Order: sequence, then C-alpha cells, then structure tokens
Amino acid sequence: METELKQSFFYAIIYENILYCLFVFLGPLLILVSLNACLVNELVQARRRLRERRLPAIMCGDMSVEGSEHNLTLVMVVIIVVFVVCQTPAFVNQLLFSLIGADDYQCGKVSLDSLCNSVKAPAIS
Repeated sequence: METELKQSFFYAIIYENILYCLFVFLGPLLILVSLNACLVNELVQARRRLRERRLPAIMCGDMSVEGSEHNLTLVMVVIIVVFVVCQTPAFVNQLLFSLIGADDYQCGKVSLDSLCNSVKAPAIS
C-alpha cells in the first residue's frame, strides 16, 4: 500500500528523479572530475618545480617522471569512464521507471507502447 506522499507527482519528480540524479550520478561524477583536475594541476606544478630546481629525474627516484605522470592521467581517465559506463544503465533504468510507471515497466523490458504513451500523456493534458 502506497502512502499519499508516495503517490504525489512532486515526490516522484523531486525524490525519484532530481535527488537520484544528484546523489547517485552527477554528484559523484563531479567529485571525481574535480579531484582529478586538482591532481592534474598539482602534477603540473610539481613538474614545474622540478624543472626550476633542475633536478634530474634519477634523483627523484623515477627514471621517467613524465611517463609516470602520463600513466597516472590515463588511470584517472579510465576511472571516470568506468564510473560513467557502470552508472549510466542504472540511471537510465531509474528514469524509465519513473517516466513509465511501475505497472508497465519491467527492468530491461520496456514496451514501446508504454514508452510512447508516457511521452504523449503530458502533452495531451
């Protein structure tokens, strides 16, 4: 039995769509991107400081500083891509569930009629 709050249109929009989008998809993605940007900025500054001091890369304990920075950048990009690839299906599933409704939607099995009706219904009313 669903409560009156659960049946509310505004509850569905705010809680099931906007907050889900913010806390499950966009929020973590923005945090990942911003932390990676800070890390890249710090790597660039560290490379600049290393060049200013004219220390050879061998004294820093690594034969190829630029190579390790490139590998770190690649790992950061891969982490973001994996996050997007893994979270996008769940996000699309949540949006379809909220648009179509629990009666017509089965995870992974969306009928074209129910999808078209959910798109046409707001335009008619």
